[in-house]
Amino acid sequence: MQKALQIRTSALHKYDALMLEKGMDPTPFLTQLGLTPDSLSSERQTMKLQDFVTLLNASAVATGCPHFGLLLGARQSFEMLGPLGILLENCQTTREAATALSALMTFHNQSEYWDCQAFEAATVIQRFDLYVPENEVRQYRELAISACFHLCKRLFGKLFKPLRVTFTHEPNGNKSTYTQCFGVPVLFNQEQDAVVLEAGAMDVQLQAGDNTLKEAKKRYLASLQREFAWDIEQQVTILIQQTLLVQEAGMTQIAALLRMQPRTLQRRLAKAGTQFRTVLNNTRHHMACHYLTVSSMPVTQIARLLGYQELANFSRAFKALSGVYPTQYRQKQTERH
Repeated sequence: MQKALQIRTSALHKYDALMLEKGMDPTPFLTQLGLTPDSLSSERQTMKLQDFVTLLNASAVATGCPHFGLLLGARQSFEMLGPLGILLENCQTTREAATALSALMTFHNQSEYWDCQAFEAATVIQRFDLYVPENEVRQYRELAISACFHLCKRLFGKLFKPLRVTFTHEPNGNKSTYTQCFGVPVLFNQEQDAVVLEAGAMDVQLQAGDNTLKEAKKRYLASLQREFAWDIEQQVTILIQQTLLVQEAGMTQIAALLRMQPRTLQRRLAKAGTQFRTVLNNTRHHMACHYLTVSSMPVTQIARLLGYQELANFSRAFKALSGVYPTQYRQKQTERH
């Protein structure tokens, strides 16, 4: 039996606007799933992936728009990514961003992972499913690829040079809509759901215009501090999760994000009955458990992502908190599910 995989509700960013544009009231569709329009801008609220897929399919039918997922993906902005905006703002090149995003996306959407491969002739950003779909998923997959394409376009700016987009399925409706959406050839019934870019795309400097990422980061940090105003440990935990993969998530770095001195952060954590090192270790452990459960990422790669220079150090730290080594933990999770 499959796990009830989760996806953040912000993946439906601008869903309500698209529904209204198509002449439909989005409220009944959201209410059926226990959601409200506010859910679409929530930083941390999640929903079952199956409900997400069902909502997209129902919306496409109700609006008579076979390209609903495709169009919704094209409207996505960095607001959709929530805390991932912090991650991107710390990256200098597309290679850094791709590495960090592919690791952290499992916190945004537990059902998929992304991989970026650089070849002599092209760079391929490919999407993989981590679950066996229970119903039609073309709307869902098209939303994901469309969102990836348009977010890359906003990140790379004028240096964005796509070659083509590929889907593993038949088209939903008129092929000309895909060409209008992407502006490059779109191929169907291919081996990959992917965005194909010119060779060398991984070393492009990130160029989001008008301080888009910095503004997204400021809004996210403000909302985080409002929501957890009295819980400094939770603020630190979340910020470690968002920064650990691209920079040192030390006391100095996290304190700077919270606009306070390291000593002030240390005192506030002590008052809460903990210390920074404890929060860091617990957060690393939580992230390790997550990757070991929902991905096939090699243990050595997980160790590197979490800041361990040696696999042995990671294994010892993990066993100290779990009672088993990482490989044993993954095996138990596989047997359980």
